[in-house]
Amino acid sequence: MTHALFAVAAALVGLMAIPEFATERADADESEYSACFAELAPIVNDQEQSDVVQKDCFDDPLEAEAFAQNLHSLDSVYVLFTIWEHSNFGGSSYEWYSTSSCNGDYGYNDFNVIGWNDKAGSARSACGRTVNLWEHTYQMGASLLINGYHSSLGVMNDESSSWDTAN
Repeated sequence: MTHALFAVAAALVGLMAIPEFATERADADESEYSACFAELAPIVNDQEQSDVVQKDCFDDPLEAEAFAQNLHSLDSVYVLFTIWEHSNFGGSSYEWYSTSSCNGDYGYNDFNVIGWNDKAGSARSACGRTVNLWEHTYQMGASLLINGYHSSLGVMNDESSSWDTAN
């Protein structure tokens, strides 16, 4: 039995050496970079989540960095919450910000809508706010309190689907 398993493993390794198979495998593991910045309005009355006022996304890291530097230099921009694809703030990112203030309630109910369901590996809350990062959509399931920078989300790594402000 051990010899049979070794033979199967050796055959699979051999297939990976064939360029067509190696390329196909590399493409499957490689994710494309994107950075998005979404301006939110505070939740008012009976709203379930913040309205997205404006959204800008970039596939080029240099364009994203230039946009972020310009955005963050404005006095009227308040970063609320950012998630990154990988631990230690790596890979693609999604940032929510406000132009009204840090005060008020903010939240986003469904990461599926933006293609981020179960993808976050690190996060940062800003504006002196604590954010609940939720396991499921519509602020359900387990949650992790994010206050400042979290280079790893621990058991919530690749398990989050919504967020809201906690204070």
